[in-house]
Order: sequence, then structure tokens, then C-alpha cells
Amino acid sequence: FLETGSVHPLVVKLGTITSDVETADCYSYAKDEDGPVTIPNLAELLMKRGIKVAGLKKTVKSTAELEVELNANYAFDAITESGSNLVPVTGPGLQGLQNLGNSCYINSVVQTLFGGTIPELSQRYGIGANKNTVHSHPFFNTVAPKNAIDDVLCQTAKLGCALTSGDFCGPLPDSILVADDSKSSSTTDPKYRLAPRFFKNAIAKSHVDFCTGQQQDAAQYLQHLLEMLDRAELSSRGKRLATTNDELQLSSRLFAFQTTSRITCSADNKVKYTDGAPEIMLSLRIPMELASPSPASEVPAESTSTSTPDQKRQKSDDNATEKDK
Repeated sequence: FLETGSVHPLVVKLGTITSDVETADCYSYAKDEDGPVTIPNLAELLMKRGIKVAGLKKTVKSTAELEVELNANYAFDAITESGSNLVPVTGPGLQGLQNLGNSCYINSVVQTLFGGTIPELSQRYGIGANKNTVHSHPFFNTVAPKNAIDDVLCQTAKLGCALTSGDFCGPLPDSILVADDSKSSSTTDPKYRLAPRFFKNAIAKSHVDFCTGQQQDAAQYLQHLLEMLDRAELSSRGKRLATTNDELQLSSRLFAFQTTSRITCSADNKVKYTDGAPEIMLSLRIPMELASPSPASEVPAESTSTSTPDQKRQKSDDNATEKDK
């Protein structure tokens, strides 16, 4: 692209071209895009270059499919714990989650909230002290079977019980010390692999980013998850969820806090304190006047656009004719 004077920014992965051109893996190196794009007239452009899309079959995986496969099968222990002897553990609260492909941000949040370290959430969504099981929970019995797949409370309780019960944990191997290159039955046997697919779909179905298979920010997902739980808990108040003194203890309140702002008047040195709204994320505010961009982050004036187009803009016939000349 650079060697040709930045004239031809589009590339297409030939093995992904089929009669349905929308499935083709296309990329634009143009400064205002620099990412995957959808080319509306791809079939026409390929025909000019002698490629007929009719009858073509997909022979290779797309870039997105390769990323999902890499994240699903990537051996992180080869980097973080290479050469070490690991002591295996198993039991309630020690259940791992399968990577669905770019879903590590979901797994980290879920294991922190529902892995048994927060008693209030274990009581509501896990085994807790109510002698709930993976087969019996109040949220399972108060929803119609056809609605269970999209029910936030039901899917959260199903995952919470699985994490805190230990029913899906694999048995300890014969050897206490397991080398990092060994393959124990608990990691390869499907019955010991917990994949939170239904939970992911129930929580992310209404979110434009989390419903995709792309990597996302864990902090933003935590906020979205708590919002979804709050909505579901409020709609079930007094029905599926019991209240204490006519007050429902929302899950988000376990993490809520308030900040107090102190303002000093420069004229008379009087001080005013203001309480902020409840928050669940402690943010570090940096004044913009103190921020200075690094030389590497500076971009040319012509590429300052922050929007990412969904489709590659089609050139007009006049421009194309002029270009051909």
C-alpha cells in the first residue's frame, strides 16, 4: 500500500470470497479507515479483475474466525507459568470457565462476583446457605421454561450455582504436582468444562458491543452486568425476590459509594462540600490542561476523524474514469 503511493487501500482475502460477497474478508489501509470494511460493489470490482464470485466456495477462515480460535485455544500458562510445577485445586468456588473466544473479560468479572467470594451474591445466586443446588433454585421454579433462556435471574443463578457448588469441578489427578505441560482429564473432559454461553447471551443481547465476539473492557462489562441485574431484580421485587422491611437490596449497592467534593472560594476562602451521586467505579480524573500528547500519538490533520465507517465509500463513475486516465 505504501510502496504504491497509498493509491490502492483495499485488500480481499481470496479464500473467503463466496457467492455471498458480504462474507468476504475485506480490509482497508486508508488513513480514515484502517480496519475491516464492507465493500458494497465487491462483486463488480472482482469481475473487472477476472474473478467471478458465482460458484466460489470458502476455503480458508476469516480473520475474525482465526482470532476467536486463537483466543479459545491459547495456552496462557505457556507464558505466565512456564517451567513451574502447579498444585491443582478443585471444589466449590474453584471452578474455571471455558473461553468462548474473546470472552476472558466476561469470565474474570463472573468469577469475581459469583465465585463464592461475595457472600451476599452467593446467597442470592449461588448455593449459599439456602441449600440450593444446580438443579433446584428459586429462580428456576418461577420462570416458564420457554422464557428461561433469556431470563437474567435464571441464567445468573444457573451460573452462580455451578461456580459455587463444585459439581462441575474435575477430580484431582493422581500426582499432587502437575507440570505445566501435562494434560489432566479435568481440562480435556467436556463434562468438566463450564461454558457460560446462555449467560453471555442473556446479559449481552441488548448491548451493541457485548453481543459480538470481540474483546471488550471488563470494567464496562461490570457496569452493564450490574445494570442488567438491577433491572431484573426491580421487576421481580416481591415476586421472585423477597424484600427486607419493604426494601429491596440491589446487587449493585454492594459496590456503591459516594464521593464528596470540596470547593474553596478564592475570594473569601469559604469552603463548600457537595455529595456526588452513587458510583461503582472509582475514576481518576486528569485535568485536560495538564495532559500532553506524546509525539507518537499525534496524527496528521487529514486523519483526525474519529468515526469508523461501516462501509467503504463507493467512488463515482466520474472519479473512476478520471483515475483510469
